[in-house]
Amino acid sequence: MFGSPKRLFCLSAAAVAALVLVGVPLWLMRDADDGDNRVVLIGLDGAHWEIMLPLFEQGRLPTLATLYREGSSGILWSEEPTVTPAVWTTILTGRDRDAHGIHGFSGPDPESGLPVSVRSTMRRVPAIWDVLNHFGFSVGISGAHVTWPAEEVDGFMVTRQAAWRSEGATYPPGLAAHAKKGENEALREILVQKPPDDGDPESRAFEHLARSFAVDVAAYDLGVELARKDPPDLVFVYFHIPDVAQHVFWPEAPDPNLPPSWPPDFRYIERIYDYVDARLAELLDAVRTPQTAVMVVSDHGAQAGGYLELFERHTDRLIEAMGYLEHDRQASGRADIDRATSRILPHVETARMVQFRVNRDLPELAEDPELRRALAEEFSDALATVHLEQDERPLFGSIEISDDGAEITAQLQLLSGSVDDHVLVGARRIPVTDLYQPIQFNSSHSRRGVLIATGGPFRKGVSLFPPDWV
Repeated sequence: MFGSPKRLFCLSAAAVAALVLVGVPLWLMRDADDGDNRVVLIGLDGAHWEIMLPLFEQGRLPTLATLYREGSSGILWSEEPTVTPAVWTTILTGRDRDAHGIHGFSGPDPESGLPVSVRSTMRRVPAIWDVLNHFGFSVGISGAHVTWPAEEVDGFMVTRQAAWRSEGATYPPGLAAHAKKGENEALREILVQKPPDDGDPESRAFEHLARSFAVDVAAYDLGVELARKDPPDLVFVYFHIPDVAQHVFWPEAPDPNLPPSWPPDFRYIERIYDYVDARLAELLDAVRTPQTAVMVVSDHGAQAGGYLELFERHTDRLIEAMGYLEHDRQASGRADIDRATSRILPHVETARMVQFRVNRDLPELAEDPELRRALAEEFSDALATVHLEQDERPLFGSIEISDDGAEITAQLQLLSGSVDDHVLVGARRIPVTDLYQPIQFNSSHSRRGVLIATGGPFRKGVSLFPPDWV
């Protein structure tokens, strides 16, 4: 194993949270007058030692490998269930989910009680940025879950919504206009080396990974740009794409309990790790000083074992069934959205959120904001009537219209158990699988996360791996 250190013990997510919340302020306070103390906290969702260590041995991931060699490291044991927003909120608040109130990707709206995507106003306790601001230290937060709408901080905050919305996406307000778009060309370069028998990069795997990739890159690029201009005392950056890549590309395995040394073919996952490692080098070059403390943490690891969780979306088919979109069906059989006649278009989607937007390419809608809002309200009312046949549950929960009337955001209430159901759209009866198709993934979460701590007050060469580590 790469630089196998002495084995001692391992830490839980709660213990790391305490280290972050107590240790970071104390470290910043030490010799604070010299202005060189700084903390960089790097969140890598699903980062997995059984992938990283072999890559270190191969001379890959030079940024993370250097942090590993120069500091201390080990397993970060996650709390269960390993739901991303809940675990990250635990890490960033030091409190468990019963205290901080975040249990998953959605939660009940305080007013309607319907499920909505989790937001910062649902968090019940202070986060690390609140603690540091209280002690007079500045923060730069980029890409963290459960930060929208962006909170007012001494420093900056870039939420995961910066890639696709402006309202509440950043603090100070208005920064989302500078977020880079169209970064999926980098992802295409990662996947273009796929041999023919692995399918087309335009496949559903690419589509799912591309959504997360675009969100990550937009928030990260803007965060690095802001940190470079005025480095704060704490910088937190986050990448979700390691976890998404593992879900999409982990090879099939008959036994979910295979040992952690199992060597599957991870070439596409590894390329995602290569990409993230190169981007982290840019951040450290911009903000790291000789006294900077750096921590790398993941909320969980990965293991073999498929499950039904996300859905491949065909939102355009739903909008067409509702009468707000038309397809231009070509002789080749390809059906493209006809933007010259469609009034509502599909927009951003996440695990539980579907967004639509008014087609401002239509002259009458581009020139009349009142007409746009009226159309958005009409479409929202129509969405509220769409429901599942068997249990009569609405297909969407909370439905919101943006302040400018250009976007409609709805919370999808579809679960894997609804696969055999039908969606009723007016008089039309449509199979669920015509609109949302369940995806079988070959990877699930393990409790074994990653922890690296280097620089600043951290010792070198301390192992937090358990004695039975393979």
